[in-house]
Amino acid sequence: MNSDIVTLKLEEAVKLIPKSTGEDDVNQFIQACDLAIESVEKKNVSILIKYITTKLSGRALEAIKYKDTTKWKKHKKIFNRYF
Repeated sequence: MNSDIVTLKLEEAVKLIPKSTGEDDVNQFIQACDLAIESVEKKNVSILIKYITTKLSGRALEAIKYKDTTKWKKHKKIFNRYF
């Protein structure tokens, strides 16, 4: 393991993720999610993505409500397209 890589516990990574309504906070939300996902062990990424969806409300939640919620890249693409 490279000593420059920091791995966070799942609980710590969840704390990095702000709530998002899909209004003015989308870029900050995406950056925080990217950081959190890059910082956890690969085995925890799918669980973290589920936590990410619990931080959404309003337009942001509506945008992904019926989409596949297992891949962060899909979420990110939707957010970048609509917001």
